[in-house]
Amino acid sequence: MATNISYSYRVNDAKPVFIADGMQSLLTGLGGHLDPSRSNYYTPPILTRDQIDNSYRTSWLSAAIHDAIPIDSCRNWRTWSADPDDITLIEREERRVGLKSKMVRCETLSRLYGGAVMMLGVRNDNPAEPLDVTTVKQGDLKYIHTISRHEISVPSLVLDPGSPRYGEPTEYLINAGNGNYARVDPSRIVRFTPKDMPEHIAMSQGGWSDPLLYSINQSIMDADAAQASFSALVQKAKTDTVTIPNLIEIASTQDGEAKLKTRIQLMKAFEGLFSTRILGGARNSNEVGEAWDSFQVNFSNMPEMQTMFWQAVAGASQVPLTRLLGTSPAGLNATGEADTAAYYELISARQEMSMRPRLEMIDEVLLRSATGKRDEDWWFTFAPLAVDSAATKATTAKTRADAIKTLADSGAVPEQVLMKLAEGQIVDSGDYPGAEDAYRDYEAVGEVEPLPNASEAENDNEVETAIERLTAQGMSAQDAVAEVRRMLDAYAPIVDGGENDG
Repeated sequence: MATNISYSYRVNDAKPVFIADGMQSLLTGLGGHLDPSRSNYYTPPILTRDQIDNSYRTSWLSAAIHDAIPIDSCRNWRTWSADPDDITLIEREERRVGLKSKMVRCETLSRLYGGAVMMLGVRNDNPAEPLDVTTVKQGDLKYIHTISRHEISVPSLVLDPGSPRYGEPTEYLINAGNGNYARVDPSRIVRFTPKDMPEHIAMSQGGWSDPLLYSINQSIMDADAAQASFSALVQKAKTDTVTIPNLIEIASTQDGEAKLKTRIQLMKAFEGLFSTRILGGARNSNEVGEAWDSFQVNFSNMPEMQTMFWQAVAGASQVPLTRLLGTSPAGLNATGEADTAAYYELISARQEMSMRPRLEMIDEVLLRSATGKRDEDWWFTFAPLAVDSAATKATTAKTRADAIKTLADSGAVPEQVLMKLAEGQIVDSGDYPGAEDAYRDYEAVGEVEPLPNASEAENDNEVETAIERLTAQGMSAQDAVAEVRRMLDAYAPIVDGGENDG
């Protein structure tokens, strides 16, 4: 018998009424006080910093989960859209302060402890005072420090809902050793948290989040325990059991114990020499002779069981199993490509929603320190996560070229527009290093007035003048000669009804 019973209240009525939105079984106790599941409830785990550290240091699964997403998010880094000379300065500044490695470390510490920060150090500035980024000059960025939440004290939070920094610390006290703390203004701090917590939880924790292990620790421990148990079974893959009548009486004396040891050694010796076991039999039907039983562990289902535990960890951590194990997908139902694609989508979303706002805060200082200026037209994109093979790149390039050719053959798109489209595809693909500079040089050459005709250009002085004009605009001497030859061929007179090929 089952019934759907629960209580509700009418708006203006203090009396409860019955509604049918719950399931109870009077026979099995389902949903009632006898239901075992009614004793289940969620409670936050008690994990000390030492336990979290030990998990990261001793469990390869825990270390891989904490490291995977930060490393993959920054592995291919980012590309800038700016003047080539400025890009060189920006990338050099990133390498000087170690921005890429600092970003990976800060993301990892944030996942491990529930929060971390990047502290920006500016030359000749007081860290306790607000930072005015407009005053930063070239070379002013001294360092970027990565600090976990455990090295930071937060005295109070901004509780004014009208403040843009609502819920964030009013100031940071950085551990300076020997019980001393250095005051740092929030304008010099870039905060990292693994996920956003409800306000009442975040504020009770000084604005920090929960460590990642809070939600996945049990899955990791189950997987590690299963692996350890299966490993222990390997040591006991074959177990022998010998039954000896009157064993207790025999082993109760020294002489009997010595005879017992000799007997067991003799059994093993015969088994090793002759592949035969010799046991003592019963003298009559009333006696029990020696018996030898062997038990062998069946490992047939253990790989699937271990994989099941690993898959639970992969689902909990949002890291594909192939990424955790460093293996290729196997089996008829393998979904490695789909899992990797979904994982890359997750990484891309994190880059845009989490990494980009933090990088833009850092860039306000880094760009000025790199170039001495801040151009609003500069912008960056995250590099593709997947690296295509040479064959894939060639196929993609051919597909793009075919698409441009189809548009050209249709006549629906003006030639100049097609040229711009092709230029954009070639430059943006990144498959042709220096393509952007090559197009810039070509456009500069296109501004040169062509030689009026071949007969006038045949004069050596005219040719030399044309070459000098091209080299003056930045073209190499070799390229200038080639360009003059091209113009001579283009304006050569038609002879015998055909073009003069030079």
